[in-house]
Amino acid sequence: MKIRIRFKDKPEESALRALRRSVGANLYISETNGTRTRGEFRLGAHVTEILDDAKKMRRTVRYVPLDNVGAYTYSMIGKRMVLDGPPRRTVAGTAASSYRRIIQRSQDLLLPSLYGRLVRIPDVRLAMSPLRTILLVLSRRNAIQASMFVGHKKPATKVRNYFTLLRDLDIIRAEGDNYVAGPKMRKVSVDESEEELYSRILAFVLEQRFDYIREVLKWTMMVPFLEWSNAYYFPAYEARTLLRWKDDDYFGHYHRLYSRPKSDIEILAQTTKVRDAEVVFQQGDFWVGDEQIFEEFSKQSDREHLLVAA
Repeated sequence: MKIRIRFKDKPEESALRALRRSVGANLYISETNGTRTRGEFRLGAHVTEILDDAKKMRRTVRYVPLDNVGAYTYSMIGKRMVLDGPPRRTVAGTAASSYRRIIQRSQDLLLPSLYGRLVRIPDVRLAMSPLRTILLVLSRRNAIQASMFVGHKKPATKVRNYFTLLRDLDIIRAEGDNYVAGPKMRKVSVDESEEELYSRILAFVLEQRFDYIREVLKWTMMVPFLEWSNAYYFPAYEARTLLRWKDDDYFGHYHRLYSRPKSDIEILAQTTKVRDAEVVFQQGDFWVGDEQIFEEFSKQSDREHLLVAA
C-alpha cells in the first residue's frame, strides 16, 4: 500500500497524520530508522479501554499500547513523501493478535490465584474424579495397580496418563508392580478431612501440571471458568481497583475480551459457577471481585510487566 503526501512541517508528523487517515486513527510511531531522505517508520496502536464502576459512577480510561503492528518505508522527493507498507486490514489483524496475546497472558498470570477455587467447580471435580478415585482406593488399600482402573469408560491409555501425572508429581510412586503413596501424599496432614485432603491434592495437581491436564487429558471445561474470571480481573487490574459491575458491564467486558457471543442460558450457567466458587461475588445488583485474588494477580502482573506504560 502506497501513500503519497505533501508535507509542510516535520516529515514524521505529516507521515503520522496520513497514516491515521488511511490506515488507523489509533496509530502512533514507535520507532524511526533511516536518514532524512529514506528509512522506515515502525508503528504501534493504542487500544482504548473504558472501565466504569457502576456503583461509584466513576470512569477510568486506559490506553493499552501495542508496539510493532506494522512498518512503512518512506522516501523523500523534494517536498513529497512516499510511504509504502501493509494495507489497513493487515495492520488491524496484527494489532488484534497482539491484544489477544495480552489477554491470554493475563489469563495465565491469573491462574495461580485460582487453583484452590477451581476444584470447587462441579464440572472440574467431575473431570478430576478419576484422580480422586485412584487416591481414595490407594488410601484404603495401601497399594494399587493401574489395571484395577481400566474399564469400558476408562481405556488403558487414559488410565496410564492419570498414573503418569500422579507419579511425576510424587503423589504416588512405583514399588514393583504396584503403586504406593508418594512423598507429596504422605506430607498431607492426617488431621484433615478426606474432602480437604483431596481438594488440596487436586489443587496441587492443577497448579503443577495445568498444561498437561489441558493438552493431554483434554479437560477443556476449565476454559470458560478462566475466561469469566479474567473478564473481571483484567479490567480491574487496568483500573487498579476492584470494580462493581451490573450484569451488562460484566457480560460486555467478556464479549469485548473474547468476542464470543453466548446464549443467556450459557451466561447464567457459567457466571453462576464462577460466583459459587467465590472468584467473584454478587452484592445486590453488583458483581465485585475478591480482594486476595486481585492483590495476588496485580502483584504478579506488575512483576511480569503485563501492561507497558502508554
